Amino acid sequence: MIQFYCVSSTFLYHFRMPAAFRRGAPPRAVPLIVTVFGDAVLPFGGRVWLGSLIRLLEPLGVSERLARTAVFRLSREHWLRAEALGRRSDYLLTDFGRRQFEAAERHIYASAHASWDGRWRMLVTLPAKWSAPEREHLRRSLAWQGFGQLDGNVYLHPSAPLEQTLAALDSEDFPRLREKILALTGAGPGDRHAIVRAAWDLGELSRAYGAFVRRHSALSPAAAAKLAPERAFVVRTLLIHEYRRLLLRDPGLPGDLLPADWHGREARAHCARLYRALAAPSQAHLRAVLQSSDGGRPRLSRGFASRFRAAQRDALDSGCDRSRAKEVRLAKPNYQFEKRQRDLAKKRKQEEKRLRKQQQKAAAAESAPAAKEDDSTKP
Repeated sequence: MIQFYCVSSTFLYHFRMPAAFRRGAPPRAVPLIVTVFGDAVLPFGGRVWLGSLIRLLEPLGVSERLARTAVFRLSREHWLRAEALGRRSDYLLTDFGRRQFEAAERHIYASAHASWDGRWRMLVTLPAKWSAPEREHLRRSLAWQGFGQLDGNVYLHPSAPLEQTLAALDSEDFPRLREKILALTGAGPGDRHAIVRAAWDLGELSRAYGAFVRRHSALSPAAAAKLAPERAFVVRTLLIHEYRRLLLRDPGLPGDLLPADWHGREARAHCARLYRALAAPSQAHLRAVLQSSDGGRPRLSRGFASRFRAAQRDALDSGCDRSRAKEVRLAKPNYQFEKRQRDLAKKRKQEEKRLRKQQQKAAAAESAPAAKEDDSTKP
């Protein structure tokens, strides 16, 4: 995947963001658009007019040129496809892209650390002819879904659904890949923690989770809930973008297999607190900006309310402070707040329209005497 660095976004990124989000370089355009599509567009149906997407990416520091180029690359890689309506185009997820996003959505927002049934889910590559691109696609797709690798040709996970895993491997470039893979389920011998250590490097990932918590602890849920809609959307996007990048390395193991000092629990609880607090103001911005080529406004799916719903229980189970865990229980989306924001946006548009008409009338009035004077000079 080709990535584009948002050089022009440095000012926006460092001066519009709260202190916790100013550290480091701005995100790259392609993975940032992947985050926006999965976190913001998918709950509204997964379809958006390109101009609306460009407007959505603007406060994140992604220029129109970078947005168009990144969307084109994602289309070539079969994540997105375009549907033209006159001179405009909507972009929506392909079947492959939707499967990948839905798998990622379960991984990011669903309840984590379920109990383990003691059985390993294994995928074994058969001794068929494998091309280098096929092996790389297999490795990346299974790593995306949390599988660890043993001895080169064995991939395993303690709880991943094998049928969904195999379905996610299908793509236009590799349509028959599953025919070269043997799927097995069974209890493994030996020390289960030794198997985990052999297949995954959890120590480095746990330290990265700890750094994530320290980096974003300056922004409280109470302060996040009071941010202006556009700013709340930007903060929510950058928060989930960084958290998603950590989860790409997280196999999502059941709690029975995780070490005692695992910082992933605290990181998930902290991300949930901020995300749920940012939900209402950021959704107000999305409702105002998102639209399709025909001007239609998409509706928010009911499934959005379930995101991070289990975070409070996970926080309590992991021994987090009860007062902090209570913050995770975000109230239902504040529809009155969103209605006020929509009404204000409507009034601003009406005022802008009124001012344009006044300017046009003034310009016409100024040009009228000049036209009469020109007529008087004719013979």
